[in-house]
Amino acid sequence: MNWFARVAFAYVFFVIAGITLIQQLARADRYFVFSVPSGDRLYRLVGYRDVRLPFGLTGFGRSPGELEVHDRADRVLDSRHLDDVMTVRDVAWGRFHVDFSYDRGGETYRTEMDLGQ
Repeated sequence: MNWFARVAFAYVFFVIAGITLIQQLARADRYFVFSVPSGDRLYRLVGYRDVRLPFGLTGFGRSPGELEVHDRADRVLDSRHLDDVMTVRDVAWGRFHVDFSYDRGGETYRTEMDLGQ
């Protein structure tokens, strides 16, 4: 029985490690989705979508990805990974941050990202 528990543990470990590796590789290869400039055109909120994985590993209908705040010199000031980057809306630019809404698990959340000042 002891050997069976070890084999089962190793199997679960390798399955989880494989799925995690596939998801990390999808994040490494992403593509541009949208850009929202600030009113003064000094900053922009840029959305990138992760590569869609086979077998539904990203979830049905979801678009996981990365949001980044860029300055005029195209430097990344702040970034955040979202479960569904396509649900970003209600973008409001402040003096030191950008606020936006997004959906996660059927709920709507509002958060902010710094402009690096």
